[in-house]
Formats: sequence, C-alpha cells, structure tokens
Amino acid sequence: MKFEDSQEILIACDANGNPVQGIDARGRESSKVERGPAHRFGITHLALTFTYKNSKNQIYLAQRAARRDDLESQRIPTPFGDFWDASGAGHYRWSDLVGNSLVDKKTRIRCELAEELGVQVEPEAIRVVGTFGYSSLDPNYRGSRIYVKESEVCYLAVIFGDHEPQPNSDEISKGEWIGSEALQKQAEDFVTKYVVHNDDSNIINIIIKNTDKQVSLLTPWFLIAQARFPEEIYRYWPPP
Repeated sequence: MKFEDSQEILIACDANGNPVQGIDARGRESSKVERGPAHRFGITHLALTFTYKNSKNQIYLAQRAARRDDLESQRIPTPFGDFWDASGAGHYRWSDLVGNSLVDKKTRIRCELAEELGVQVEPEAIRVVGTFGYSSLDPNYRGSRIYVKESEVCYLAVIFGDHEPQPNSDEISKGEWIGSEALQKQAEDFVTKYVVHNDDSNIINIIIKNTDKQVSLLTPWFLIAQARFPEEIYRYWPPP
C-alpha cells in the first residue's frame, strides 16, 4: 500500500467545480485525489468555507494552528498556519459524491463546524450562498524547499447561531468575535496593502505579499469570498 493511500480522499474537479471524469493510469476514478498531492501539486479540488455569525451581526474569527500534528504525521505540511479565517473551512470528500453530484452540501458543513468550533446547528441555520474558485501559494513556505498550494472550488455558507464556539485546539489556536463592519474594513485594507490577484479565469490566483510581523493574516479563501459575496457575509440577516 502506498503511503498516500491512507490519506483523506478529496474530489478533484475542473474550474467550474465539476468532478473530473474518467479513469486514471492506476485504474482509479480520476475524481479521486489524496490530500497530500492535492496541496503539493495544486490539484483543484472541491472545498467549503463558512462564516459563523451571531444575532449581534458579529463574525467569529478563528486563528488557524501554526502546525497541525495530524497532517504533519502524514508528511503533509500545515497549510496557511497562523492565518485568521472567518470562520472555518474544510474539504468535500470523495465519499460525499453520489454519481457526479454532492449528496448533501450542508451535512459536510455541519460536520466541519462541529469539528472546528464545537458548534451544533440545525440545517435551517445554514445558507449556502454560492461558489468561487481560487488558487494560492502558502507564503509561510516562501523561500523554503516546501511547496504548498491550495487550488479549490469552494462552496460558501453563512451560518447563524449564538452558541459560543469551543475551538478545537488541534486546528485552531484562538478565536474572537468581530463586528461585520470592522471585519469588512480590515479585509479591504489587507487586500489593498498585501494582496495581488488575477480575475481573468474561474480560478482566481491570489498572492499574499510579505507583511509586517504584527499584521493579522487573512486566509485567501476568505478574502475571495468576502469580495464576491459581501452582502451575504457582512449584512445582517435575521437568524431562522
């Protein structure tokens, strides 16, 4: 058995989020890709990101762990360690496919919310508002021999609830609530100062430039999401 065969199996997709069709040279479905090679070679795969909001129109910011032992024990470098996310992210897995379609988008979102923030919500509290594609090199490894590149088509969900998150310390180092208006300004300022991106294709290439050490880094997927869906992320929506 190859080492990578024990890794999480993701869904390789095209720029529109359609799972790759066909059989590869190993006789496996081409839509199957292990997490390690997906990040090492920038293979586009299906993912999700969610923004968790409360009734005060505050958004929960979570700082990703600097290192993840669960990944690095599999020789997978920690992606975008120490970056702040609003509020979490994960992958759709190959087992989530039925035929060529995702069986239930909200089920995986609920699982990721519970796993990362320890919050349980009903499906009605989740709004899947759209999709976007991006690719980004992890600047944490700039100048090293390690190459980490995320290339994803993401489903974006906005989740409503007043449960106080209990972050999973294996994945998140700390978290805090921030008002929607303050976060929008912070994100816009960060993009102006530290981001280069190219909108010429469905998969937006986003480059995080070198920053001062005291700057709070924001994940590239959140920066794209908030630029594409500002109303859905920042405007107050009454909880269901």
